[in-house]
Amino acid sequence: MTTTDGADQTPVAQAITMVDQVLRAAKAQQRRDLLERLRKARASLETVNLRSELSVGAAGTVDEAVGLTVRALATLECDLRHRRAMLEDPVRSARLTAELADARSRSGRVAAVAKEWQHLVGDGFAALNSDAEFAVRTRLRGLQADGERAIADGDPGRLAESDAALRARLVEEADHAYRRLHGGVHGVAGRVACLLELPRPCRESALAVTPPVELVARLSPPPAPRGRPPLPARVLKVFRPGWSGILMILIATRLLGVQVPGWALATGAVIGAAVLGGAAYSGERGRALERRRADATVALRRVLEEFQLVLIKQLRDASRAAQRDLRRSTAAVVGARSSALTEELDAARSAAEADRRAPTELAAIAGELRTFEQLRKRAAGLRRRIAGELAAAPGDPRTAPAVSGPAVSPPATGPGEDGTGPRTLHVVA
Repeated sequence: MTTTDGADQTPVAQAITMVDQVLRAAKAQQRRDLLERLRKARASLETVNLRSELSVGAAGTVDEAVGLTVRALATLECDLRHRRAMLEDPVRSARLTAELADARSRSGRVAAVAKEWQHLVGDGFAALNSDAEFAVRTRLRGLQADGERAIADGDPGRLAESDAALRARLVEEADHAYRRLHGGVHGVAGRVACLLELPRPCRESALAVTPPVELVARLSPPPAPRGRPPLPARVLKVFRPGWSGILMILIATRLLGVQVPGWALATGAVIGAAVLGGAAYSGERGRALERRRADATVALRRVLEEFQLVLIKQLRDASRAAQRDLRRSTAAVVGARSSALTEELDAARSAAEADRRAPTELAAIAGELRTFEQLRKRAAGLRRRIAGELAAAPGDPRTAPAVSGPAVSPPATGPGEDGTGPRTLHVVA
């Protein structure tokens, strides 16, 4: 910033010139508070008539603007001295170099791990899905083996009762699979947070799955039990072997021509009928038991197969949703972190470049301080000039404004600038 002498200018023009120079300095140092006040002072100076005659009111406006300019100079000078002290700090260069190296190192680490966390998430969820499906198939296969063993060892009874017990067990299996999946998702998020050096894992959303009770309730109902044969058919199945036994004994005695007493024949017929009928009844009970066991086994396998398909689909959908949410939240965190590190690295580079320009900036600051000193001297001279002209003006001195600065009492009249006569200050009303 350069200054002009301005000795041949009117007081108002000198004040406007000084305000403009300080405005440029305040704009260079980005002091918005000073800019607003200086612009208001300049606007008030523009309302004063730019001529040699100076009224009492105009003198107050000029003096107020000059005072504001002096205070602004003091503030700007304080900022420049602080800036000079910072630039002259002997450890500043080493600190800025270390900060730049640290910012570059952290930026490089973040750029490296930003490429790895995507693969970590993909591999983690692939392993999680594989383990979850394997665990479901293994547990359901074990449940099927236990159920078939229990069916083979005893009478399964009614299908509705066995199906209710099976569905209660399936609710537990679904809950166990959900908890296992949630733990796996939390583990993947923890490994990603460890890789990115985050204080805590990214926020996890709840698993989008159907509740276990509702999931099992949606399974197909158990099949209707087979209908039992009618009573005459069951009686006939038992009576027919007994009747056949009686006929065989009678025919055998006739063919062999053996004379058997009637009571012996009747006794043998009854015994044969009882033996054959009992064997038929026992066989019928065994076949009914086998039918119940076969029906229970078929129902068990059907329910387990359907439950396995539904549960695995729930786990896959929930895993895919959790993976999407984790990728989205992690990408947001990594993006914000990368942006912050980029800004920090740019700031460190700018500071290092400014440090290399420190000698030039120090020379500029020294020039600015010298300019400020010249402006301060000009402001003091301008205020003395205003005070002298007001003191030389005729009229009641009590109407003159209070003007700060050294008291100057020149004579009311004196030789003019050309030496031909007295010079009079005309006061504009």
